[in-house]
Amino acid sequence: MFAAGVDERVEFPPPVYDRYLKYNVVPVDRFLSAAKRSGLKKAVVLGSYFAYYAKARPELALERHHPYIRARLEQEAVAMSHDAPEFASMVLELPYIFGAQPGRTSVWVFLVEQLLAMNGPCLYTRGGTTMVTVRQVAQCVVGSIERGRGGTCYPVGWYNMEWREMLAIMYRHMGQPRKLILTVPDFMYTLNARRVGREYRRRGVEGGLDLERLVDIQTSRLFIDPAAMRDELEVAEDDIEAAIGESVRSSLETISGKKLLEMKAE
Repeated sequence: MFAAGVDERVEFPPPVYDRYLKYNVVPVDRFLSAAKRSGLKKAVVLGSYFAYYAKARPELALERHHPYIRARLEQEAVAMSHDAPEFASMVLELPYIFGAQPGRTSVWVFLVEQLLAMNGPCLYTRGGTTMVTVRQVAQCVVGSIERGRGGTCYPVGWYNMEWREMLAIMYRHMGQPRKLILTVPDFMYTLNARRVGREYRRRGVEGGLDLERLVDIQTSRLFIDPAAMRDELEVAEDDIEAAIGESVRSSLETISGKKLLEMKAE
């Protein structure tokens, strides 16, 4: 199982795509080559559901505008190039994942910090996303190794929520169950994205996603039918609200100063 690399939130000096190749693509080629030479029979790469949507919505040309998405598609291409009758190579296209690993910093610290900073109503875009729990990801990995079909990229998603619903759950676990959540027009998101883009350029860094062009994704309902997960990989129902609560509590511990293991590229 390959579960390393860096995600879209990591900032690097441009061109950021070179770093994604270094951390997300080249190691997969080395890893799968070594696995085949060692006589292993199956491998699964933990990828991103952004790759799934790039293929499902070709008119958006997501790979042209977002280095992270382009690299994730390249990662899938490398993984599929190793698939053979004697070696089954698969990719799990993972969405938002909730739950906590004891002792490790939650990936949701950035969002919890943003939500805490909104003293008035929470302002957020329309749209929504699919999500899974940490336990369900583990079940996906086991299911793909035991029953998965080589040469397959599995779109992973179980719980489909509008942003408002997801944020309301997070606020409940932050002790603000009556927080007002307002949906802002798309142009307000774009204006803020331009401001962040100017700040990136001032600091001499580049992110994995072009924030101005991200509006097409951010305001969509990026939902996934869980049928393949349930029927082929034999993933089971879980408690998504409890998992979101674990992520929130872990994030609050980090924000309060508790030292946890971080996931950083050196």
